[in-house]
Amino acid sequence: MDQTQLMHQIIESIESSLTQEISLETLSKTFNYSKSHFHKTFKAITGVNLYQYIRKRRLVSASKLLVFSDMHIIDIAMLYQFSSHEAFTRSFKSLYNQSPSDYRISMRHLLDKKEAKETMETQINGWTFTGIDIEKYRITKDYNESHQSDASLRIESVDDSVNANDTFANFMQTFKADAYLNKRMKFSAFIKSQNVTEWSGLWMRIDDASYHMLGFDNMSDRPVTHDTQ
Repeated sequence: MDQTQLMHQIIESIESSLTQEISLETLSKTFNYSKSHFHKTFKAITGVNLYQYIRKRRLVSASKLLVFSDMHIIDIAMLYQFSSHEAFTRSFKSLYNQSPSDYRISMRHLLDKKEAKETMETQINGWTFTGIDIEKYRITKDYNESHQSDASLRIESVDDSVNANDTFANFMQTFKADAYLNKRMKFSAFIKSQNVTEWSGLWMRIDDASYHMLGFDNMSDRPVTHDTQ
């Protein structure tokens, strides 16, 4: 099993247990690793240690319940394994810079309250929407699906005639390479697919100062298809 497959299985295991107790010991036994090797491998792939990752995923999941449910804050805190209302509030403020109650009020106002679950944004600052026949696609910010932030970016086809051989769309960001010269780069992201009949993937491109392509990977040899989590 390669590291990508391993991490996918680990993430699935964690996701299914966010409302239960999760320990390094249990996970390492499940995947037949020593605790130290499991911890090092997880951090090497994700960039964070196991408990930081679990804590952040619980907070992000809790934030959805704050906005989209009427559960009491203490019940949400207990559901996601926080020892008290105070402990939950401290952790929540460290990630969102707001108390859970303030976040609930501000996000419901932002999402127009009763229509919150239907709300999407089509203008997304910092991102460029490009491709061929891009009118056949739609890009939105989805507040109801996210992994480690308030929202995720979603791209979908809106035309049945979409064909991967002659049309595509993507959203992208560009940044200067000054801080990364002579360094190895790794692009990691969380991606979910639904009803993908052709293929999709993440991509990264490196250009020189004259915009000549030096490197490119769009996962065409390992595409994301059909339904994945």
